[in-house]
Amino acid sequence: MSDFRALDRAGFDPALAEYTGILGVDVAPALLALSARIESRKKDFEPENRATNRVRSERVALQKTVHGASLAAARVFRLARRGGRDKDHVMDADTTPHPNAQMHEYWNGLAGEKWVRLEHRLDESLQPFADGLFAAARLHSGERVLDIGCGCGATTLESARRVGPEGRALGVDISAIMLTRARERARELGLGNATFEVVDAQSDPLPAGEFDVVISRFGVMFFAHPEAAFANLLSALRPGGRLAFVCWQKIDANPWMFLPTLAAMQHVAIQRPTDPHAPGPFAFADADRVRGLMERAGWRDVTTSRFEIPFAAGGGGSLDEAVDFMMEMGPAAQALRESDAATRARVREAIYETMKPFERNGGVLMDAAAWIFSARRA
Repeated sequence: MSDFRALDRAGFDPALAEYTGILGVDVAPALLALSARIESRKKDFEPENRATNRVRSERVALQKTVHGASLAAARVFRLARRGGRDKDHVMDADTTPHPNAQMHEYWNGLAGEKWVRLEHRLDESLQPFADGLFAAARLHSGERVLDIGCGCGATTLESARRVGPEGRALGVDISAIMLTRARERARELGLGNATFEVVDAQSDPLPAGEFDVVISRFGVMFFAHPEAAFANLLSALRPGGRLAFVCWQKIDANPWMFLPTLAAMQHVAIQRPTDPHAPGPFAFADADRVRGLMERAGWRDVTTSRFEIPFAAGGGGSLDEAVDFMMEMGPAAQALRESDAATRARVREAIYETMKPFERNGGVLMDAAAWIFSARRA
């Protein structure tokens, strides 16, 4: 009950604590924690006399976002409790029996095209995570590297550079669109030791024992059957080979995604997942669960470390560019593609007002939290 009283004092709607169905987290405590984090970090960016005003503006933006989101969440929750359905505000999750087929379609369509178009902004904003990944991977000259979910090839190309001409790097992905761009980049950079293939790393056979290291930058969370996928990856390593990958922590630990999503929920439906561990960006948020999956698949010495940074949200561009990015790539993107111009305008304004208090130095800086996993083959 103390949490609810604290929420009331902060100006948030206490009823949000009940609405976990859409985002898979208790929204109210998450927002309280976020508000406290903003308070504790107010000196990180500005002098004290300016920081107080900054924190106040951030809290006001949070309150406005939560107020609108709570109304939408309350409606969804009431309908769910009485078994009803509101087609304007509730979207049932896809029940396709083979989720990886859905992933193939998704990444070879609009999603793949958008990643190609935004590759430079995405690579720049994700560079700190790539740096953390390579620190964990500890690549050496002459090693053979397998990059899972390589997308447009940034981490494969960096791997090829690090292992030198005596080594090689193979990037695999299910998106032919992105791999076409990755091959172009390899030619542009003259990296003949970087190659790319369309491969579903969960189910397609991988060359047995051929690689020294397997890496992935946010590419392993989309497996329909992750334990089988981890077993497949293990088979591709030589004895003693290493694995390192980075994946997102839970959504409420990532305000860069959490807050714009709440803002969008005021105006459009966000797909309700039937399984919190279904393929998607936050499928590996539970580190203990992922560790168990890996160990059952045969991995040894599984370790996990937190990687938390101020993040250049929305692809690392200006505030307007960051908002446009969230409109295209965030959880509301699918619903927005089916929305009219007026609804899109309302969503854009809501996201803009939510992200604006975090604008700094020509960009938008918001907290981001990931896990970095490391393991080896016996």
